[in-house]
Amino acid sequence: MSCEEEPPVHDYALLVNEFIQERNAAAGCAAAVALRAEQLRAIQKRLLVRYRDKNAVPLGALDLLLEAAYQQLQLATSAAQANEGALATAARRLATGSETLVQFVRFRCRLEPGAWRLVRSCLCADLPQLIGGGSNDASTIGWLETATSALEHLLSQTDAGQQQPPRQPLRRMEDSSQFVRALTTLCSRLAAGAKFPPALTAQTG
Repeated sequence: MSCEEEPPVHDYALLVNEFIQERNAAAGCAAAVALRAEQLRAIQKRLLVRYRDKNAVPLGALDLLLEAAYQQLQLATSAAQANEGALATAARRLATGSETLVQFVRFRCRLEPGAWRLVRSCLCADLPQLIGGGSNDASTIGWLETATSALEHLLSQTDAGQQQPPRQPLRRMEDSSQFVRALTTLCSRLAAGAKFPPALTAQTG
């Protein structure tokens, strides 16, 4: 079985960008909830000091501030919960797109089983955990960073005979430019007939 169409990297990049947008929004929501909760605790502490004072002192509108802070916390929490659904939807769309792209690359580049399993491991390995909510991908290094690092490592393996640079520590990424660049380059090299070392493909079983 073969495929003459080019892998839909551009369409796939739209799914990646959608996921990143929701992931960044989730990080913002989490920060907002933390901030509102901290403000609420600060006001509560000030009120406790006033209540414990043996001499009656005015509350200085702290009770009103407390109510306002609680309402703001509720709003921030509701926004975070709504974002969780949007992030989960984006993750499911990304998972479907990843599997589809891998099959395009497999048949377009006529990859051997070991080679296409390598490509699939880069894009799809962490997606089940991500979709299931098993990792806090919104605020930590997650799928985007590990997938980009894995793709760049595969790229280095197609440059047989050249000195390979050391792999850089993972850092949180705010956009998909580095990921898309690595994916596009890898697809182009594989379409041109680049091969992975047999020792590497043998590791995929």
